[in-house]
Amino acid sequence: MAYGDTLNRGAISIVPKQAYHDWANAALPEDEPTSPAESDEATIYLVDGNWKSIDEPLQKYWEDIFANELFLTTSNEDLWPDEIDLEMFKEWFSFSIGSILVDLEDGDLRSED
Repeated sequence: MAYGDTLNRGAISIVPKQAYHDWANAALPEDEPTSPAESDEATIYLVDGNWKSIDEPLQKYWEDIFANELFLTTSNEDLWPDEIDLEMFKEWFSFSIGSILVDLEDGDLRSED
């Protein structure tokens, strides 16, 4: 028995850690300070689901994910860190990677405009 359609995508789930919140609080001191919480909602990035190593999608997409996470906090790129690297990414974000996505909804997938 099938419980849903398997999509041809994998997923990278991202939750900011304390280091990210430290940057956000310093970059935007006029905003209410933020900190990690168990109830933090993850951002899910859909990626190609065919890889040979679990590290492959992270190696391919970490820069795009990092930039998007920064943008979600502020679109002012002057406030972003001058340089980022994979080590910094791992210090700033908790992540998990999955290769199987199952769509349990009946409706068609659509993009928000």
